Amino acid sequence: MEERTHKNYFDIAYKTGTDVWSLRDISERGRELLAGIAPGALVLELGSGRGRFAFMLAENKYRVIGIDFIEHIVDKNNREIETRGLTGKIRFITADVLDIPLTDESFNAVADIGTLEHLPRTDWPRYVSEAFRVLKTGGYYYLITLSRETPQFQKWNPKTSETGDYVVDGLHYHFFTLDEIRQTFGASFNLVSTRVEHHAPSGLYFLIVLLQKL
Repeated sequence: MEERTHKNYFDIAYKTGTDVWSLRDISERGRELLAGIAPGALVLELGSGRGRFAFMLAENKYRVIGIDFIEHIVDKNNREIETRGLTGKIRFITADVLDIPLTDESFNAVADIGTLEHLPRTDWPRYVSEAFRVLKTGGYYYLITLSRETPQFQKWNPKTSETGDYVVDGLHYHFFTLDEIRQTFGASFNLVSTRVEHHAPSGLYFLIVLLQKL
């Protein structure tokens, strides 16, 4: 039931244009990742949504596949590829981040902007396993996620929360600490860089992490 509610939330948001997170700018988004991979590298975006980050990568000469579980937003993105003059450089597929239908060790980088934070803890090991599987050895995993440094989210204070978990309108949110990222990704990844960025319009803080597959 939780998975159905989760999917319905995003389905309705994309159909009604209430996906406010799609308009949220994180300054210099992707700078840590782009510093580590050369143009032409193959990048997978998990939970690509409207494709803003994926399209940006393709426009900067990277090859990109974006996956999302909302079929109509995937179809919309694929129709937009030709309009943007990016045919052959990017494509979107309907898929689950916990069961990625792509080849082992095929990507130079995997990126996630705002997907992991909505998964329950029980799904984290499977998520990490799939990201690890599709990454080449030495490849990069790039994450932008909600940070526990956020002092207020709606009427709740993530910074003083022991768990970082919050549910509203049937949608689960997790606000991460860096220690949680280390524990979740374990010894299979090396921590390359990390920073916390404040998004003033929303009051949210974001944890931005770059890991490398060992």
